[in-house]
Parts: sequence; C-alpha cells; structure tokens
Amino acid sequence: EIRNSIQNQDFCLYYQPQMNLKTGEITAVEALIRWQHPQRGLLTPKDFIPFAEESDLICDLGDWVLKTACQQLAQWQQQGINEVRVAVNVSGRQFQQAEFVETIQQILAETEIPASALEVEITETTAAQNIDLTNWILKQLQQMGVSVALDDFGMGYSSLNAIKNFPLNTIKIDRNFIKDLSNSTIDSAIVNSIITLAQGLNLRVVAEGVETLQQLETLANIPLPSCSRGTPQEVQGYFISEPLATEDITNFLLNSSSNAINLPWQIKGFSEENSLLSVSSPPSENLNEFSNVGNSQLQQLLNQTRREQLVAQMTQQVHASLDLEEIFQVTVEEIRDFLKTDRVLLYRFDQDWNGRVVIESVADHWEALFDRQIDDPCFQIKSAPLYTNGRVLAIQDIEKSEMTPCYREMLRSFQVRANLVIPILNQNNLWGLLIAHHCRSSRSWHPTEVNLLKQLATQVGVAIHQAELYQQLQQANQKLEELAIKDGLTKIANRRWFDDTLDRQWHQLQREEKPLALILCDIDDFKPYNDYYGHQTGDQCLVQVAQALQSVVNRSDDLVARYGGEEFAIILPNTLGEKAMIVAERARKAVASLKIPHEKSSTAPYVTVSLGVGALIPSSENSRKELIRRADQALYAAKGWGRDRAINFFYQK
Repeated sequence: EIRNSIQNQDFCLYYQPQMNLKTGEITAVEALIRWQHPQRGLLTPKDFIPFAEESDLICDLGDWVLKTACQQLAQWQQQGINEVRVAVNVSGRQFQQAEFVETIQQILAETEIPASALEVEITETTAAQNIDLTNWILKQLQQMGVSVALDDFGMGYSSLNAIKNFPLNTIKIDRNFIKDLSNSTIDSAIVNSIITLAQGLNLRVVAEGVETLQQLETLANIPLPSCSRGTPQEVQGYFISEPLATEDITNFLLNSSSNAINLPWQIKGFSEENSLLSVSSPPSENLNEFSNVGNSQLQQLLNQTRREQLVAQMTQQVHASLDLEEIFQVTVEEIRDFLKTDRVLLYRFDQDWNGRVVIESVADHWEALFDRQIDDPCFQIKSAPLYTNGRVLAIQDIEKSEMTPCYREMLRSFQVRANLVIPILNQNNLWGLLIAHHCRSSRSWHPTEVNLLKQLATQVGVAIHQAELYQQLQQANQKLEELAIKDGLTKIANRRWFDDTLDRQWHQLQREEKPLALILCDIDDFKPYNDYYGHQTGDQCLVQVAQALQSVVNRSDDLVARYGGEEFAIILPNTLGEKAMIVAERARKAVASLKIPHEKSSTAPYVTVSLGVGALIPSSENSRKELIRRADQALYAAKGWGRDRAINFFYQK
C-alpha cells in the first residue's frame, strides 16, 4: 500500500511553526508527513512509518519529503515569505545512505533555495549508528550551509556525548520534559539546564510540545547567562499552532505581520535586564580620588589592549571549560600577573557567612592563605547586604583608611597594606569575593583596574553557574540512564540490562575460566491470578516478588532482572550450579514467605515460584544461548514436576 501510494501521490506534508520566544517571530516550520489513505483516511506517521522503516521505502519517502518541503519553501519565498527555514526529519536508514549528501545538494540546486533555509533533524539513535560516518555527513552538511538539529534531546542516555561529539546547530528538547514543566521541579531543572547549556555552546534550542500558556510563560521566564546573548530560543507546539496543511500554513505565514504572532498576552517579566545575568555595581566612595593618576603611570599599569585580551581570554576559558578549579586558578594567576600585585585570591562564603580561601596566587616571601578559614562575626550584618548589591571596596592604605579595628587587625595579620575587594555573584546570590592584596606598600587602585576585576568576577560567576547547571544536567542524565536500564514497574534491571550484563560477564569469566550461573524464575499460575484479582493487584504481586528475589543476592556483581512478563532472572558470576541451587531455594522460600493469597493456584493457597538453574564455564565452544537453554530447560522441568520448586539442569537430566 505504501509503495502504491508513493506512485499515486497519496502522501502530503503538514507544517508546524516554530516561534522565537522573545520576539514572537515565526522562524521555521517543521515538515510532517501525512498519508491520505484511499480507504482509511488521513494517517499520521505513527500509523505507517514503522512499516516503511522495515524496508527501503523509508528512503523513498524521506527523499520525497525533502524535495517537497524545499519546493514549498521556494514557493513561499516567491510569495514574499522570507527568513523562514524548513526542518525535515531524516530516518536512520536514509541518513546512512552513501548518496545522502549528494541528494540534498541536488534538491537545493533544483529548488534554488539557500542551504541556510534547510534544517535536517536526526535523533541520537540515528547519530550513534556509525559515529565516524555521522561526523563526516554532518560536517558536509554544515559546509554546505545546511543546519543540523538533534531531535528528542534528553531522552537518550548519552545525550551529553551527542552534543559534545557531533557538529550541531540546534537541539530540540523532548516534549516529555515540557509536559509537566510548570508542576515538576525535576523537569523544570532539567529544561533550565538544557537551555542554559545549549545557549552556552551557541546552539539554537527549540522546546517541543508547548501546549499551554503556563508552559510558554515558564519557558519565557527561565533566566539565561550572559553568554547566551543573541542565541535564539524557540518553541513549537499546539499552543502556537497545530500542524497545518499547505494552504493553511501559507495563510498563517502570510497573515502573521512581519512573521510575528499577535498573542493575546505578554510574556511576564521578560526583558533584556532580567533574562541576562548582569551585575550593576555602584562606584565605591573611594574611586573619586583616583582621577589624579598620571597618564604615564596608567600606561605602565594598564594597557587597554592587554586588558581587553585578558577579559576575552577569561571569557573564552569560562565557555570552553567546566573545570571550576582550572578556571579559578587561571583567573587568580592572570590577575596577579596583570596587576603586578602580591596576592590574589577567591574567598567563598558558607551558610553562616564565614568562609575559606578556595584558590590563590601569591608571590614569594608572602604568606599563603589557601584553605584558610576566616570568621568575621560582623560581616553578615554590616557587609553582606552591601556586597550583594554590588559594593566594591578599594583601600589604598589600611593604616590611613577608616575601618573597624578588628578588620584592620585581620588585614595586618595577612600582611596586607592595600586591598581591592570585588563581589562574586551567582544568579544575584553572593557566592564569594575576588580579592587583590598589595602587601609591599600602599597602592592606589585605578578605576580601570576596578572595572577589569568586576568584569572578571562576572565571568567567574557565570562559570560557577554554568558548572552547577552542568552538574544538574549530569545528574539528570544519570537518572535518565538509570531509567533506561530499570524495569518501570518493579524497579529492578530490565531485559536490556540483563542482556548487556550477561554478555559482559560471559566475556570476563571466559577470560578468567570461571563459572557463570543463571537462575530463571517464573511465578506459578500467574495468568489465573491476574484474571481473578485484576491487573493492578497483579502488578503489586510482581513488585513484591521482585523485591523478594532482590533480597537473596548480596554480591555487587549479582543481578536480578525482570526477564519478561511474570518471569525473572538472576545472574550469578563465579558461581557453580550447586551454590546457585542454594540461592534458588532461598529465592523460592523468600517468595513463599510473602504469603500472597492465590485462590486459583494449583499448588498452594498463596503465590509460589518455580526456578531453573543452569551453570557452565564460558568458553569458545559454548555460548550464552546454551546457558539460557539449560536454565530454561530446568525451569520447564520444575513446572512439569509440580511447580513451587527449584531444579538444577544436571539433576533434572
């Protein structure tokens, strides 16, 4: 039917717009294939794409979508609809074709649309099929000017590797994270982290599945770091528009004044000031006296070109690295060298406004303060509010400046004669202080020096926030990876993780010439149980049995997994069949001790399990399938001999 419909031109494209969250402009449309089936009516991709992917028909469909979308874009440009790109999904099989890049080149030439107007969307699974080929194809596309989007970002368990290893232009946040965005702190943290990380890497970010005003407002009010200036953030979903047929999307684009949507609301609190991290620091009272610094001295101390280079270098360092210790160390060393001063340090506050020196650069002959705990009981009351509001403290000579006696004495103990203190803010919260100490003599701090340190302190604050977000994203990624290997109901390992673990243990024990045992466990008469008590109670039963089986293994290498349905598996590395039988019997008793009522059981008035044990020493002469066959055959024997028992493969033979 698919083949015939391709020939009969029964397929068509719908388009769903993407909107710039800040300006309201329509920036792109995603081309979505539909099938006008002669008998079944309009079908969406989920109804037919899985069948097409089983054959080369998916390539024919993909090429048709690419060509049709580009032809439509060419028509729109003739109608005056410019500055809109079209995004096209590409299947794994189509993407891996040797002539894929050539096909795109040919389509662009035929339709005469600029390459920058086309965006190719691939999934992480597609990208990971052949990493070297993927990199080559993506680089070819980008050299042509075609942009590349990573679709369903966050749903794979190696998403961070994907944006690290592949040349990309856009990431599309999967709709599953947007669905509960307004109500879930976890989803909100993940989306916040993804957006900020993408913006920091100069990647366009598109949030899919925006269906409510609340979701849109939540996205609009996510604060972004200063490194994101100018990088677009876009949204797509039914709140903006459902996928539209060609005529409808054309009218939609034509009726949007300057491609901007006239929404019946205004994004609350969205402005350049609160969307970008900015630190406004009132000038210190001491700065006025700096105006008399001579030009020769200024030229000697601060070369404007070098100062700009230092700020650019630190900015690049912040954006290129997530290693805070490295960023901190480079910061204090470069500042001390630039200012030609004796000590530069970063001081971090703890919750009670005490703190310690977390990094420093100090010249010879002066005391090191690294890791020094500093307790200032007056700080929270007197100084913290001032520094939080951007206070800069510049002291030319501690012996002549007005200050509390205890503060002067503390500076004396650190051998300080003049100091410059700049607050470090992390999302408007006072994280710590950037401090320069001049120990050998008094010193006048020029306003350009103060401004330099303020700029660098801002970059340090960005680095701290960026590292925190990356850590959150790593934690979220770890959680996603755990979800990928755990059974959703029982929370023990799923079949995929069972297969991977068995394969890994097999190879390891084959090298070590040590035994590997496998126990297959099946709940007796589970179908009658499910039919009689209902599926919800059946699920509860599966959870309890899984917990009982998990309780009988205690080695870190042992694995309990849900093998399928009501069947479970236990992998026991370095275990002989006799010892595995002991574990199996413990498992049988653990389940029996639950006393889960089972009126339809053929063996007992409560839930029981049958277990089969197989064991062998892995070698090149046998295989994992043989181990599974042995355990399965033993399980079959246990079922045949009356259930509620454990059987060893050799014993049943």
